[in-house]
Amino acid sequence: TSDISSAASDVYKRQVTAPDGSERVLEFAGGDVTSSGDGELTWGKQGDEWYIGIDNREFYVVPEAAVYGG
Repeated sequence: TSDISSAASDVYKRQVTAPDGSERVLEFAGGDVTSSGDGELTWGKQGDEWYIGIDNREFYVVPEAAVYGG
């Protein structure tokens, strides 16, 4: 993941790269996750890790420290 914006509006944007090289932006705000692009987004959080699925074929595990810093 990479940081592509600041947290000025309490929205934390992180760019992720899929194995096929395509890129997507995940937005974390107020305990919710949204994504750029098309696809059905599912997500959950366990401990300090976010589990994110897109169209039941793209999956990411994002540590909370990568989202908020730490």
